[in-house]
Parts: sequence; C-alpha cells; structure tokens
Amino acid sequence: MPNTPFSVRPDYDRFVAQEAQYFPSASRAAVERLIDSSLPEETQWVARDRDGYPDELNIVPLSPDVLVYEGNLPLLSRQVRLAVAGSREAPPERVQTTNELASALTEDRVALLSGMISDIDEAVHLGSLAARQSSEHVTLSTAMVTSPFGAPWPLGRHNLARKLVRAGGLVVSLAPQLRGLSLSESERLAVVKYRQLIEVTLSSAILIMYVNDGGFTTKLVQEAITLERPVLLWHEILNDGSQDVQTWLSNNPKDRTGRELFVVVHNVEEIHQAISAWQNVWWL
Repeated sequence: MPNTPFSVRPDYDRFVAQEAQYFPSASRAAVERLIDSSLPEETQWVARDRDGYPDELNIVPLSPDVLVYEGNLPLLSRQVRLAVAGSREAPPERVQTTNELASALTEDRVALLSGMISDIDEAVHLGSLAARQSSEHVTLSTAMVTSPFGAPWPLGRHNLARKLVRAGGLVVSLAPQLRGLSLSESERLAVVKYRQLIEVTLSSAILIMYVNDGGFTTKLVQEAITLERPVLLWHEILNDGSQDVQTWLSNNPKDRTGRELFVVVHNVEEIHQAISAWQNVWWL
C-alpha cells in the first residue's frame, strides 16, 4: 500500500521485530527511524499466516516471518511458476535466446521467476516486459533479489526493477532491509544462497540456460534436486562442455513417482510439455 505511512500498515510491529533482530542493542525508535529514512514508500510486506504469503515458504527453515516486496504479489500464487537461471558470462546468443523464450512464455501466462544479477536474469525480465508491450493479457515475471530496497543495485538493475513493478510484475527482496545496507562479502554470498533456496521452493520447475561448473547455478540445481523440482536443461547446454551437466544426465535422479528430474528441452512447446508432465505430482 504505497503512500501509506509504514507505521500504520498491517503487521508493522512484526516487520520492525524482524529488522530489529539484527540490531539487538538498538532501541525500537532507532530501528523505526532507519526504516522511515531508508526504504522507498513503494516497499510492501506480508506476514506469515496472512493472505498472500506463499504457503510453500512454510517448509523452508528460517523463512521470513515477513516477506518484503514491491509490486504484484499474487504472481506467486500462479499455478505454474518457472524459475529461469543461468551463470554469468553466458554467450550473447544464449542471452538473446533467453529473452525470446521469456517473451513467449510470458505471453503463454507462465509466471517466470529469476534473479537480478546475471545477463540471463536480466534477459528474463526484459523478455517478459517485451511481451507486456504487445499485450495486457500476460503474466509478468518476478525478480528475487539479494539487495534491500533502500540499497544501491547493480548498474542498470534498479531501473529494470522499477519498470517491472510499474508494468505489473513483482520484485521480492530476501535481504534484511536495514542490515542489508552494509553486508560483508560473506554475508552477501549467504543471502544469495538463501535466495536460491526460496526461488526453488516457490517454483514448479527450473529452466537452466547456461552453467559455469561449480557456480551458483549449480548450487541452484542442487537445491532443486533436494526438493524434487524438475530441472529443464536448454539443449544448447549440452555443447558447452560443462562437466556438471554431463554428471547430472549420466546420474539422472528421480522423484518419488519415478520420473527423471533432468529433462532436455529444445523449444517453448517442449518446455510446456515438460512442466505439464509434473502437473499431478504431489507438490503442484
């Protein structure tokens, strides 16, 4: 509820308590002053057990009592939510392919989730926004970010987030909103890992566009396997020389129904088919 003072919004006390846990020596008044001075007025939140809080997060250890976001929260209630990910330094052609796939999937009303760091992440949201320009009847993407809303973002990403929210998309911040203003490098890495866990938990399936062995995308896939989310591998990955991809496919794990979790896809139609194959699995 933008333009409404933070202090009168529902569950303000719970939000303050969540932020205050990182400052045990600070007074409540000091925490409130920091909230008022650092957060944009567009910042919103939803507390656990309230309408709109994703039920899936209740299975995550240390999931936020108050989820902080900007934009269209009901996107997290869509039946099919596809996380799209890829390592940094992806080839420009793969980034362009991601943009085109994101646009087509957005037009098909698939809710896309991605980060806001790599070129692949950016291509997901740009592709979703491109689809929005040609039709109002689309489901825009959700950005899961590791920066607090009051902090400087990677170059260009803040403007992209604003465009996404204003067009009807969603940005969820998984960093502490106050402590996150001055995280150490190790703390930032911990937030990235936490973001991956939340992103996988909220997704019906994962689409991987590019992999640097041993990087964060590999860790995202490991989280997906643990939670038995299907992992769709864009077919061009097979030619990238990734040892991780070879290992995944040679030891393809199965979910509790016997379905193999890794699926190679070549086009939008195969992505839809792969997702629909899991429509009746227990967690959908």
